[in-house]
Amino acid sequence: MAIGIVDEPILGQSQDWLEIKKHADALVQFIKETDTPMTIGVQGEWGSGKTSLLNQIKEELSSSKEIRQIWINSWENSLMVTPEQCLIKIINEIIDEILGSDAKHSNKDKIAKIASSVFKGALKVGAAATMGTKAGEELDRVMDGENENNIKKLRSTLDNLIQDITDASSNAYKKIVIYVDDLDRVEPRDAVKILELLKNIFNLRHCVFVLAIDYQVVVKGLRDKFGEQTEENEWEFRAFFDKIIQLPFMMPMGQYNISNYIKNLLIKIKFIEEGDFDEDHIKTVIMNTIGGNPRSLKRLINSVSLIKLFTGDTKLIETDEEKALSENDQKLLLFSLLCLQIAFPKVYELLTFKPDFTNWDNDLAFQQTRKKEEESKAFEVEFTNATKTDDFDEEWEQCLFRICYINPRLKPRVIEISKFLTFMKDEFLKDNEDEIGQVIAQILSKTSVTSVTSTDHGQEYVLPERKGAYTRRYLEDIETFMYDKKHNGGYSDEILEMTEKVYNDISDTLKKIDYEIKYAGGISFYSKKRKFLGMYFSKNIIYIEILKNFRNGYRLPELEGLDVTHIRKFNKEVRSSAHASEFFNIRLSELKPYMKHKKMINHLYLESFEMLDKHKDKLLNIQLRETRSSWFKGEEITDNDESKKIGVRYLSPKHTYDPYKKG
Repeated sequence: MAIGIVDEPILGQSQDWLEIKKHADALVQFIKETDTPMTIGVQGEWGSGKTSLLNQIKEELSSSKEIRQIWINSWENSLMVTPEQCLIKIINEIIDEILGSDAKHSNKDKIAKIASSVFKGALKVGAAATMGTKAGEELDRVMDGENENNIKKLRSTLDNLIQDITDASSNAYKKIVIYVDDLDRVEPRDAVKILELLKNIFNLRHCVFVLAIDYQVVVKGLRDKFGEQTEENEWEFRAFFDKIIQLPFMMPMGQYNISNYIKNLLIKIKFIEEGDFDEDHIKTVIMNTIGGNPRSLKRLINSVSLIKLFTGDTKLIETDEEKALSENDQKLLLFSLLCLQIAFPKVYELLTFKPDFTNWDNDLAFQQTRKKEEESKAFEVEFTNATKTDDFDEEWEQCLFRICYINPRLKPRVIEISKFLTFMKDEFLKDNEDEIGQVIAQILSKTSVTSVTSTDHGQEYVLPERKGAYTRRYLEDIETFMYDKKHNGGYSDEILEMTEKVYNDISDTLKKIDYEIKYAGGISFYSKKRKFLGMYFSKNIIYIEILKNFRNGYRLPELEGLDVTHIRKFNKEVRSSAHASEFFNIRLSELKPYMKHKKMINHLYLESFEMLDKHKDKLLNIQLRETRSSWFKGEEITDNDESKKIGVRYLSPKHTYDPYKKG
């Protein structure tokens, strides 16, 4: 019996529970018959099954004597090395594999030496091709110049080598298929460099590249070159992608046989036996909650496995014998609530607060929303239209609509949430309508152990005591921080909602960055023991503190509808007014203007981290003193009048730029 499901791709078609073989077979046929050079881009979100598909293709092609297959893992090559070293490792591995395709090749050693010499001389410049104009000019020189060590020479040498291998009587190879996996786990900028180099070096006869990468990774990796993606410049991102990829293939997640996949995993962990669950029921639950991402589904199964061990042989539910749920229905209800827990934790938490959702009413809705939904001009029309449908014609469904309406994540999925709860009521609880709350509460008591958020509404947060007016009081986590602000700080629900929204956006933006957080009066983000981002508060305003950037002359970004300021108003007669000159503030009093500029603000977060991480010596630092001013790069200005001029220039409210304008 399996206890947990390892998050590893399938190795072939023996466990094709998602039923994607037909797609793999089509790609296999295309690879066999296509002209070369050819690059196939297998696209899909993280965890969508790209590696499993590549494994299926590789297994099918393994029987062909005319095809030599090479597998490269980008992620493994990127560990513990610089981006340039990663590129060198990947390209060298491909070359070594190609050279190993024909052990009998008489000039193998000679060609390897030439290729190595040319490669080492050209690669570093080639790797910088996406980094700017100067690098691009240098790349042109190396690729086409008279320098003996150029990429053009490398490509020509490899082309001749591959042609010799395919022509040799000692083997039957007619094509070389090179798989490059896990590109979406590499830093996006480095992934783009890899793509560009592969195109520049390996655009060769007899070669087919199969790349596992998501288009959004490419978009992120090109921000340094094109800026933030907008409707106006979207074509530039697409043109780059199309230049690299001749055949894009999107993972067919909408066509996955999710019910079959889940059923087989549940059988594998011995939660059910063959025939216990209706596959249509499984599909209904999954598609209205967590969706079809295989990685998310494996997490779900591991939660089920843990709870199975936790409950042992005890009954999940104690009910009236005449109305008792069948064992299978109990298991399916447990499974369903776990899906809800993973997909919509806030709705799950609401169930823990009031399990009998069929008795949800306006009082509960207004308790949760404070009627904030009615502040939207569109709400009344949308609400009225919704109540005319089967999904929101009951009071509890209308309560759900109101609660979800003010949550940006829940609002677009409110119909699915309603269908999910209705399905539970009609399929599992139809004989227990008077005891719905009791039944769900008993199941929830089993699922709480796998929740990522606290569902104990009686939880008492332990807050450290204040030890003096000027002593920082550090809190444990964001939940404790929010509790403190709500119960001890007197902060409004609006500010708390904005705090949660901004905090989550920062966390999502920085998810691939190594940093630490300190929670005190505000929330500070640190890297290498130095702050690069902060959130601070008044009763009605959030201040987002971001490092200024030398690339735009330490100017303030102009964000229409938002108040962007220096930390302090500069007064050349007051020394402390230059304090924290390296930061600027974005003042938020409502969410609407923030949402308008959300993508740009997220970009500013990343720029702030980059300033500290890569350009610490260029941080703006103006300190007014009686005899001198200390400025960035450690430069000291002894002329007091000159130092004040610096402050007046760099701390002027008119020292601004348009972040949406290139150049």
